[in-house]
Amino acid sequence: QSTWALTLPALADAAGRTLFQIVVLLQVPLAAAAIAPFGCRRDESGVAVLVDDPSHVCFDSRWWRLFAPALIFTILYSAVLPIAVALVLRRAKQGLDPIVFELRFHFLVARFRDRFYGTEAAVMATKSLLVLVATVFASDDSKVVAAAVIVLLSGFAVAYSAPFRNRAHNALALCSLASIAVVLVAGALDALVFRRALASIAIVALVVVVIAGNVVDVIQLARAQKKAASHFAGEAHTSADDVRVEDNERGVFKDGGVRLHVMQTAPSEP
Repeated sequence: QSTWALTLPALADAAGRTLFQIVVLLQVPLAAAAIAPFGCRRDESGVAVLVDDPSHVCFDSRWWRLFAPALIFTILYSAVLPIAVALVLRRAKQGLDPIVFELRFHFLVARFRDRFYGTEAAVMATKSLLVLVATVFASDDSKVVAAAVIVLLSGFAVAYSAPFRNRAHNALALCSLASIAVVLVAGALDALVFRRALASIAIVALVVVVIAGNVVDVIQLARAQKKAASHFAGEAHTSADDVRVEDNERGVFKDGGVRLHVMQTAPSEP
């Protein structure tokens, strides 16, 4: 009974953190689905229709019935969720032991330095802004300009703060953001050939950066595992030497795999 009483809260806590992690991972598609009804444009006849589904007309009775739920979930996924993540991490950082905090929220804080444990919340907010401008802004040029500004500001923030624990990840993040910015700018150019060439180069560079990041992670992980294995082997060897020395001092020797205890007696008085 006592074991069940101790296990049930731990299980509930683990289930809650798992659900929390799933919601964080699905934040971008959830926000995009919630904000989709606000993505309207006018077709050739001048009727406002949804960009994702032109068969549905905007601002009719059906659209207005969806307005309140769409607005609520847009605010929930785009603003409330990143703020909630930041508040949860802040409260846990202040109330938990550093090791316990790292273990419980490893999926959110493992990549970042201790000072920047809330960076994942900022990343979520940035993604929400990108989804917002890509859906709400009317013209393609305004979408590109707004998205490029957000990406460039994110790049400046990464360059200034270097939030990742691994220095290579900071450099890779800067290269990725720069490639995305170039793709966005290339999409707004009028010259078709130049636009395609610049966008293709930037996309190839982005793919190379992603592959390079995975290769760097694999190499560093292999080195860390090798170092840990050699360190463990060295400690085991040292412990075995210490045991042999201690046994010899107590008069314990090995003979054919059998431990023989030598009885040490005090010399008899004459």
